[in-house]
Amino acid sequence: RLLSRFQFSPSMASVALHFWRLQGAPKHWRFGCLDSWLLFHLTQGKVHATDPSMASATGLFHPETGWISPLIHLLKIPKEWLPQVFPSASRFGEAKIAKKSVAIRSLLADQQASLWTVTGFGKHKQRLGITIGTGMFYHLGLNRFHVPKKFFLPMAWCEKEKRLFFLEAFTGSGGSVLHWLKQTGFLSTYEEFDQKVPPPSPSLPKVFFWPPFPPYPFAKHPLPGWYLTASATPLDLLSSVADWFGLFSHLVHRTLSQEGFFFEECWIDGGGKNATISQRIAEALQCPVIWPNISNSTAYGAASLCLPLPPVEKKRVFRPALSSKERNQWLQQGLLFFEKAKVSSSFPGSQTL
Repeated sequence: RLLSRFQFSPSMASVALHFWRLQGAPKHWRFGCLDSWLLFHLTQGKVHATDPSMASATGLFHPETGWISPLIHLLKIPKEWLPQVFPSASRFGEAKIAKKSVAIRSLLADQQASLWTVTGFGKHKQRLGITIGTGMFYHLGLNRFHVPKKFFLPMAWCEKEKRLFFLEAFTGSGGSVLHWLKQTGFLSTYEEFDQKVPPPSPSLPKVFFWPPFPPYPFAKHPLPGWYLTASATPLDLLSSVADWFGLFSHLVHRTLSQEGFFFEECWIDGGGKNATISQRIAEALQCPVIWPNISNSTAYGAASLCLPLPPVEKKRVFRPALSSKERNQWLQQGLLFFEKAKVSSSFPGSQTL
């Protein structure tokens, strides 16, 4: 069953390893994510290792049995290329820093460490975690290994017999969209996005936006670009970007519900977050959206595996303000566009930019 669920994606390290092998990479090479590279060099080449959160992102690792031999054989990847896998909180080795030995005691992947932080170190799995950086990632923690129909399922954290899994949805277009708006002159500063964009409107919008990087797990999607009506203004374009964050959040929520997964609140971190996007997501999810009181939940989560750190607290809370009728009208316009445009690659009465 696990093998039948395996999906090949260009973003997986397993695909890159497959092509390197076909191109004749020598067998004495060693491969891993950035954590393995750092660990190898910090220990003067003595340790080639990783943790389950990193290993599971390759698509080649099973939480119960380790590296999946049939898949490794299928992709013609030499097993000796792959790092040893240890629990996330382990004594991985020692680094020489300023002539002193410093123990390396934790490894944890980026999004996984963030989720570990915002769930109170795994205690509050009813929290949805969203990280908005260059891209945008949605995570929901699980106690058990579950093969979902539509979501990617990496491991978030592992320590001895304790494990935390999570469902993941993502898109490559997060803060990068705001950066593009600034580069092209639609925004002078990032703060201007909060100042200019009005609250969501239940009336028919003049612009629909779909980003250039297709979101996962929505395989069928519209062609990227702006779908413009004749009377659209630059402010309408900005509003359409904010609305897209809400629409994508709603699609993730709807798909989670269809698979029987629910959450009570949402925590957002990352350098791409702002008040307007957070409020749009709160309206779409119909639950509080919370900013943590720390600036880097990823580093905090990794450090918490080897230090007695307190759980993060709430810094700012965004609550839904629209009525159920207003929310449904607002989302219905986006859903109508999503269904129409992914079939015809156009929208009635609009032009595509």
